[in-house]
Amino acid sequence: MAGLRDRCTFWRMARSGARRTTRIEGGIRNNLQSFFEIAAGINETANRSVDILRQGIVVEVQIDVTVQIEWAALGRRMNP
Repeated sequence: MAGLRDRCTFWRMARSGARRTTRIEGGIRNNLQSFFEIAAGINETANRSVDILRQGIVVEVQIDVTVQIEWAALGRRMNP
C-alpha cells in the first residue's frame, strides 16, 4: 500500500502540503468531509484532499481515497 501511495502525485502533493485553498462552502464540502472521514486515520489527508480537489485535480483524489476506504473497511472486518 505504501508503495502505491508513494508513486501517486496526489500523495506527494498531500505530504508536501501543496498549496492550501480556502474552505469549500456549503453542502459540497460537508458531503466530501463526511465521505473522507469514513476511513480512519486519514483526517489530515482528507483536509488536504478537499484543498487539492478544489484546484480541479479530481481523478487522483478519487482513486486514492477509494483505495484507503477499501483498506480501512477490510481492516475493520478482519479486526472487529
